Order: sequence, then C-alpha cells, then structure tokens
Amino acid sequence: MDINMSKFQTILWDFDQTLIDFEKSERYAIIETLRFYGIEVNETMIQRYSEINAFFWRLLEAGKITRNEVFIERFHVMFEEFSIINVDPEAFNEHYLNEISSVYFYLDDSYALVEKLKGHFRQYIVTNGSLRTQTRKLELSGFAGLVERTFTSEELGALKPSVTFFERCFEQIPDFKKEQTIIIGDSLTSDMQGGNNASIACCWYNPKHLKNELGIKIDYEIDNLWDIEKLLNHTGTMRWQNQQIKN
Repeated sequence: MDINMSKFQTILWDFDQTLIDFEKSERYAIIETLRFYGIEVNETMIQRYSEINAFFWRLLEAGKITRNEVFIERFHVMFEEFSIINVDPEAFNEHYLNEISSVYFYLDDSYALVEKLKGHFRQYIVTNGSLRTQTRKLELSGFAGLVERTFTSEELGALKPSVTFFERCFEQIPDFKKEQTIIIGDSLTSDMQGGNNASIACCWYNPKHLKNELGIKIDYEIDNLWDIEKLLNHTGTMRWQNQQIKN
C-alpha cells in the first residue's frame, strides 16, 4: 500500500470499542471486582452497571462532571440501586481499574490491521480513557509499539469531542494537514462529533448497524475495521460520502 496513492496519510484511531472490545473488558472487570468483594453477581447487575457507566461518561464528554466523579459516582449509584452496603466506592474503583486494565480483546483482528498499515500511514490513538488504564492496555495489547503516539484526554487537559482536544493533538503531529487526516471510531458523540468539530474526515465504525439519529455528519461508515483498507486505497481517486463501504 503506497501512502502517496491515498488521500489520507494520518489516521486517528479511537481505542475502546474500536480497536479493542471495551464491552468485554468492562464485563470482566465488574464481575471480578464484585466477586472480590463477595457480592453475588447476576446479569441484571452487569447490564445495569454498563448503562450507569455509559451515562456518567457521556456527562464527562459534555463537561458536566469530572473524571474522578465518574469513577466514584457510578459505583455510588450502583450500590444504592442494588442495596450494596459496607463497600467503599473509592476502594472498589481502585480494584476495578486494575481489573479492566489487565485484559484486552481485539475487535476484527485489529492488531493485524494496524500492523499492516504501519509504515504506510501515520497512526495515532485518541482516547478519553484514563491515562492509567489505557497505558497498561496499550502495552499489553501491543498497540503501543505500532502507533506513532497515543493522545489521552487526561494528558491533554481536554476531552473528545472538544476542538481543544484535537487542536492539542494536531500541534504535536509533525507536518500535520487536516485534509489528509481521518478519525475512525465507534462513538457518534465523541469520535464523529469530534471529527466534525475539528474539520477532519470521519469514519464511523458501526458493526451493530445503529442508526445515526443525532444528525452528525458522517463521511464514511464501515462495519468491519478491515474495510478501511478499501477506503484508503481508493480515496486517492474517489470519495464515498455518507455511504457504507461493503465488500
């Protein structure tokens, strides 16, 4: 693959639920942490935690709460709903973070894809995940050795989808050109809205075939990460706007 044949030269990858299966890691971590505290686990509890966690992360993206509030309040709410007593949310969170950063599951054989693109495209990871957990997962999964760099919101002092987050990324990418950059991610509100805010091309990774009910501008849509190869190979001569790339 020749970088000069593609419109894009720089790829910004989201990490959780794009390159790795965050949902599996989350499930593993909450089960193991609840068991560690001697709490009986059931599917209702696991599903409800996932909903609560997603709710608080959306509040963080919107700038309505702090990261530390996400970490603690999600467990306050969960404990109250399931009448879990005599468990310190801060200690519980500490154990949970250790668990969730200790496992990873590739989506669509993502490691092999990023490895194949290495040397042909400049690849970066952009994430709102905590510096502590992401650093460990990047090392364990091997992505740390494949990408040029990882930009975390915690380090940059700004969150996706804010313009500030992306501007601070762009400042640290050599010879950066917006028109040669694409962001690939699963989140409409974080990745796609962020790409819109930063005026770069957006590729929505949508394996569950969800509907874009938010009206967010999408340049490309894929349901398998390997479809990005076709996009990168063909954008030198054509551009499929608002279309899904299929085999």
